[in-house]
Amino acid sequence: SDTLVGTTLDRAAPARDVVRSAYVSRAQRLVVVLVLNLALVVGLVMVGLTAHSLAVLAAGSDYLLDALGVSVALLAIHLSRRSERRMRPKGYPDATSVAALVNGGWLLVLELLVASAAADRLITRTPRVDGLPVLVASGIAALVMTVGALILHGDGDGDDGEGEARERDLSVAAVLLDTIADAAAAAGV
Repeated sequence: SDTLVGTTLDRAAPARDVVRSAYVSRAQRLVVVLVLNLALVVGLVMVGLTAHSLAVLAAGSDYLLDALGVSVALLAIHLSRRSERRMRPKGYPDATSVAALVNGGWLLVLELLVASAAADRLITRTPRVDGLPVLVASGIAALVMTVGALILHGDGDGDDGEGEARERDLSVAAVLLDTIADAAAAAGV
């Protein structure tokens, strides 16, 4: 027998059971990234408010939307695993693609809100921003997002552990790319 994500599989196990185990792995990875994002939201909002930093508040908002995106990806995985029904003879095969589209839309809206808040600060004069808390928060965020990207990266190989190809999940790929971008942005501060 072989081991996949802490589960012992019999060599004669049906392919569907192997794929189901891979999806559990995706869900577990996404839950870890969800918890990391929510912890960062709390920390960044506190630092952003005390340091008067719009950038840190925007990062906190971005991580909150990322958490919502991870939640949508988890829902999409759940829906894509549902069995076929009379009302949905093919199940929900596009659920993860729709989740990726929803996540992209949320990020676009966030960027517009941040640009509007930045323009408002330019017009009305920005209060003094304390730099040290911003640097510390950004360093921690970069580290946490790098860990999150490494956790998700293990899911992106397209292999189900038995040498069989597995369809790439666009919602997980979108979360991975966003996590990498967030780690790079936080490190750039």
